[in-house]
Amino acid sequence: MNKLAKDCRIEIQIRTCPWKCAAGPEWKTVATFHDYKAAALHLAALINEVDVVRDFYRIVEK
Repeated sequence: MNKLAKDCRIEIQIRTCPWKCAAGPEWKTVATFHDYKAAALHLAALINEVDVVRDFYRIVEK
């Protein structure tokens, strides 16, 4: 259950600053994983490392 299907992946994305982009915020992929546990641990480390509101991060299944 921890593993994804063969061709699937999880991306952790960070939102760019909306006030710096005329078109509004965009999402940039900062890490890609093939299991949920690794993605969750990496996301927790990102949030602890950088003092950022968690709404600036998201996890996307592709």
